[in-house]
Amino acid sequence: MRLPWSENIENVVEKNNIYHNGYGIYLIEGRENSFINNNLIDNDCNAGFSQTLETDDPNPPHPLCNTWCANYWSDWKFPIPKPIKGKLEMIIPLFGDYYGISLPWFMFDFHPAMEPYKM
Repeated sequence: MRLPWSENIENVVEKNNIYHNGYGIYLIEGRENSFINNNLIDNDCNAGFSQTLETDDPNPPHPLCNTWCANYWSDWKFPIPKPIKGKLEMIIPLFGDYYGISLPWFMFDFHPAMEPYKM
């Protein structure tokens, strides 16, 4: 069993230019992180995440407890929430063994910026 909660917690990523990378931001096993007012421009994938949940964990992480707000996304031109695609890995104990299921999951930037920030 993993340690209760990830150590990737309560980080603030704010006012950065993140461009021309494989992944702009890739969050692994994180909670209560904030991504605010960043420019995510022309990355192969501007953002993604992976979260593992063990169904027998007494302190399961909450993969939606990360905040994405007012970031500029070069691959999103709409004034509606920007979906951020990731995966949720569920580890299920069954008959003395553990089995994994990978599910597509989404977080959202509910207020995406319509123009890049000047930084």
